[in-house]
Amino acid sequence: MERFLRLCLILALLACLAADAGSTARRPKPALRIALVGEGQVKSRDGLIDCPGRCFARYYPGARVRLMAAPDAYFSDVRWTGECVGVAATCIVSVDRNATVRPSFERKQGSLSMSVTGPGAIEVEPGGALIRGGFSQVVPEGMPLTFTPRPDAGAVFKGWGGGCASSPPDACTFLADDGPEVAAAFGLSGSEEGTRTLTVRTTGYAVRSDPPGIDCGASCSAAFPAGTVVTLHGDVPEGIERFWSGACAGQTRTCVLAMDASEDVDFLVPPAEWGVRSARVTVAGPGRVTDESSNIRCGRGGSDCLAQAFGGRPLRLELVAKPARGARFGGWRGGCHGRSRTCSASSDVLAFFRRPSR
Repeated sequence: MERFLRLCLILALLACLAADAGSTARRPKPALRIALVGEGQVKSRDGLIDCPGRCFARYYPGARVRLMAAPDAYFSDVRWTGECVGVAATCIVSVDRNATVRPSFERKQGSLSMSVTGPGAIEVEPGGALIRGGFSQVVPEGMPLTFTPRPDAGAVFKGWGGGCASSPPDACTFLADDGPEVAAAFGLSGSEEGTRTLTVRTTGYAVRSDPPGIDCGASCSAAFPAGTVVTLHGDVPEGIERFWSGACAGQTRTCVLAMDASEDVDFLVPPAEWGVRSARVTVAGPGRVTDESSNIRCGRGGSDCLAQAFGGRPLRLELVAKPARGARFGGWRGGCHGRSRTCSASSDVLAFFRRPSR
């Protein structure tokens, strides 16, 4: 009888173990989901994620998945939220349980600059704004813009410059990019006789004219036949601020004038400024990274992930990794290395945290 009871007990134990093993085998692997916002691509190094398209994959518990993001044209670099937080192009996710990563790509914004001279306005579509003189406005990159001349009574359109230089006189259309410029000139409709004097003053950068006559880095003058359309170009490197005043206006590098009268023009360039130093922090998993002196609070409970230094000052981050409750710090990548929770860096940094295995 005792042997029989022991045999029953062993069989029951084996049945329980088999049932538990079957339950474990049937338990689905944790899933990684990509919730994409904007226009761009997110791929995993193993090829299971290729979003948009394949934005879902299952992994064995504890798998570390490297995600790489790339924006489409006219969209900015990625910003991660969810299981990844930060702005670096690469993120590492520990798939300890079902996880969602939200990469966002925002459309870039460019600055449209215009210089319109003479008796008339340029109509800008979309929107229908009528622009006279100088004008600057932020516009979404990749947006088609159309510019149409609207001369005043008794005036005619004389010509384009800048991004519209090769366009027909009735309209100009192009896609807005980072820093499009448009110059346009209106003038009198009747013919004039004699010459007109154009005087240009500048603050050190050369200004040249087409047709030739003006070529100076301080102050110069030239005479042109009345009614001549003169294009002035300031030789200023891209990214440096500049301003026209007098008969020209705006922040373009090009100004177009119809010489119906003698004109004075000033081309002003402020002193060059120091560049900006930047470092980005990206956090993957349950934790955050802080640097009180640089106002970095990136990850769970914070989204301040970019540090910058202006005016030529050095950039140095003193970072501290802080796992969430029950999690552990997995290590640094980029400008930091190893698994110490503190790190000094001056470039982009990735920190990842892991949940305890179950």
